[in-house]
Amino acid sequence: MAAALLQDRAVYEQLCKDYLNLKTLACGCCHSPEAVQRCKEALREEINSARKLGRLNQLEQVLALLEARNALSMIKVGLLGRLQPVVQDEEFGRRLSGFKVLLDRSFTSVRRYYLEDLRHRDRRTLLEKELEQVKLADPEDIPQPETPINLEKSKQTPQVDSTAYQVCRLGIFDLLAREISRDWNALGRNLQLSAGSLYAIEERHPRDVRARVQEVLEQAEAEHGMGAGFVRLLGEALVSTRRKDLKRKLDKMLS
Repeated sequence: MAAALLQDRAVYEQLCKDYLNLKTLACGCCHSPEAVQRCKEALREEINSARKLGRLNQLEQVLALLEARNALSMIKVGLLGRLQPVVQDEEFGRRLSGFKVLLDRSFTSVRRYYLEDLRHRDRRTLLEKELEQVKLADPEDIPQPETPINLEKSKQTPQVDSTAYQVCRLGIFDLLAREISRDWNALGRNLQLSAGSLYAIEERHPRDVRARVQEVLEQAEAEHGMGAGFVRLLGEALVSTRRKDLKRKLDKMLS
């Protein structure tokens, strides 16, 4: 049973990456104004707003708007098929076909994980709550004065065990969702999310900053994978966002 769940989760994470790659490939093939216009024509009836469609100058923005309206997602990729005649790229067509096959084969489990992510993963196990309380028992909440950066020290990144990250993951996400607040956009940029993705996140959560932070973290994790690589990127992003206090809390939770 446990092995099957791990396999389902691995399939879900792979589909998250493949979905992002499909959008990137489509946008890369449609960078000229003429190609973007043809894509907009192919998707016009889904937008149903000539004024809003006219303000979009990149395919990335069009796809972000469709995602904001829940017309396009990793479990609802039918609209990407409409772009295939416009994109006219064999690699895009091949990857889209493979994506649909894998999605259909594991749709029930993938949809379950996808909906869990949309619920912002508020539910945490008792073990995770206790672990977070222990890790944050002595938080370093007092802002520290800026000191010159030691380049040699900054290159040293603690080794992160993937199991430790998975245990602490929900606690980390909940902490950052509470603490980041207005810096969510800066954090998203430092996590290498595109402007279109950040725009779509803001459209989906116009009044809920915590939900924006949660989705920023989930998208970045889906793009960069769970484990040491993402934790390293997240730590660097927090420092770049001038939230070294949260970087210290992150390190403490994973220590």
